[in-house]
Amino acid sequence: MSLLVEAHELPLGAILFDARPPARRLATPVPGARGADVHGVHFATVTPQDRDRLRADAESLFAGVDDGRPLVAFDDGAGTGAARVAWLGALTGRAVGVLNGGAPALIAAGQLGADSREGEPVGKGAPPHVPDWSVLATGPEVAAGLNGGVTLLDARSPDEYLGVAGPPGTPRLGRIPGAVSFEWTRLFDAQGRWQPERLREVLPDSPGEIVVYCESGYRSSVLWSALRELGLPARNYVGSWWEWSRRQEWPVERDPG
Repeated sequence: MSLLVEAHELPLGAILFDARPPARRLATPVPGARGADVHGVHFATVTPQDRDRLRADAESLFAGVDDGRPLVAFDDGAGTGAARVAWLGALTGRAVGVLNGGAPALIAAGQLGADSREGEPVGKGAPPHVPDWSVLATGPEVAAGLNGGVTLLDARSPDEYLGVAGPPGTPRLGRIPGAVSFEWTRLFDAQGRWQPERLREVLPDSPGEIVVYCESGYRSSVLWSALRELGLPARNYVGSWWEWSRRQEWPVERDPG
């Protein structure tokens, strides 16, 4: 299954994960969809000791869905939630599709209640899931790769990238040395539909290993998902700028001014 799923091609019996904010899920509920609280699975840093805890938290999103049916996540169409679910799914060894166009496309296609089990074929069960740690990057791994061979993509805003703005309390402004700016919102058109090919504008012909980051690993999940759709494996640096800016031994680039 391609990472991006069109609403009119939603697989029969797909289990839907609603990754919109809770208020939006309550205001316009999609019958049968499971709420996916992606902000409940958050790690500012990931050490080897944290990995089991991260996996356990990610697994909690998918409790009770391992009957072999397709998994598809959606948000409002140009958000980070569905991409985050897809990345967490990959981390736990599951293939999770992202609904192109989000909830508006789902409603327009009349595909409400796709999780209804009445009359839907149920899969024979999925094999045990093996975590895929290759989709995760840690701060020390990123720091070790600064000398070459790694393409770093920064999903934050241009002002954050340039070092002229940042979230309150950020100890250092700027970017990881050598990173290329590609704000995550550029991957969507005005209708909230994905445009993954736009990423090729900034990728070298031979990108080698690709690592994406933002402030805390959410916006960068969008870049990770787009790269996945393009067939380019990438790693999401979960600690992202929150961790990097607090590690004084790690270098920072910032435009003068």
